[in-house]
Amino acid sequence: MTHIPPPHGRADTHPVSPATSPDTPPVAGPRFPHPPFVSKPSSRPAVVTNIYDNEKARWGLGDMFTSLGIFFFGSAGLILLIVATSNREDFLQGPWLLVGVVGPHALLLTHLFWVSHRKGISFADDFGFQFQRPDVGLGFGLFIGALIAAGIVAIVVTQIAGEPPTASVVELAQESSGNGLTIWLYLFAILGATFVPVVEELVYRGLFWSALEKRGMQPWTILVVTSAVFAIIHLEPIRTALLFTVGMAIGIGRLVTGRTGASIAAHMFINTAAMTATLIQLA
Repeated sequence: MTHIPPPHGRADTHPVSPATSPDTPPVAGPRFPHPPFVSKPSSRPAVVTNIYDNEKARWGLGDMFTSLGIFFFGSAGLILLIVATSNREDFLQGPWLLVGVVGPHALLLTHLFWVSHRKGISFADDFGFQFQRPDVGLGFGLFIGALIAAGIVAIVVTQIAGEPPTASVVELAQESSGNGLTIWLYLFAILGATFVPVVEELVYRGLFWSALEKRGMQPWTILVVTSAVFAIIHLEPIRTALLFTVGMAIGIGRLVTGRTGASIAAHMFINTAAMTATLIQLA
């Protein structure tokens, strides 16, 4: 029997079943999706953004500028009061240094409560005032980073300005310690390490940050803007660069968590170290 080759030179090595005859279109096999795209890991910290209900949370830039005005005029008022006082040393040895530092922050906190009550949802939702256990560890890490960065900036500023960038309130505390440490200085140190950083973070990394985020500003830009305002509003030109550096370190807590807990912890660590060093120096 003569073998007849298949047409077109096709190797007819397998029998053709009716289901797979040349006239029947081939049955498509199962399709598998392409593997998901996996981005390369980034060394930059993750950025967390918050979603605000603009119908319920009606606070914004106007309230932010009001809080800045309260802090500015409160601090300026303390400076003018000291300058206008005839007996500067006796004035500083009383409770007025404590009142001058804590008073503006008390007004700021009152303003924040009013804004949240009249225009917001809740104090925690409006300003990210939330704490979780990892916030303490992250805050301590930011504190260490702030110390290293601020130390480098302080060296540069000292070389340029010819004097170290010392905080004005610390200089006032040194003047008020003529008769040794008083109850007012202890209260000044305690509230400066606890109450002051909490209020400032609720303003700058709370209301200020949230108001800019509601306006559509990108988180990294908000970090720079809030740090710059935080530095400038202290009215200490020689410390502006140092305060900006510290503000950037503190603000990373809000950037990566979406809440102020880590920023508050970092700020409290920083102020506690500063107040402890001041008391030791004055003792």
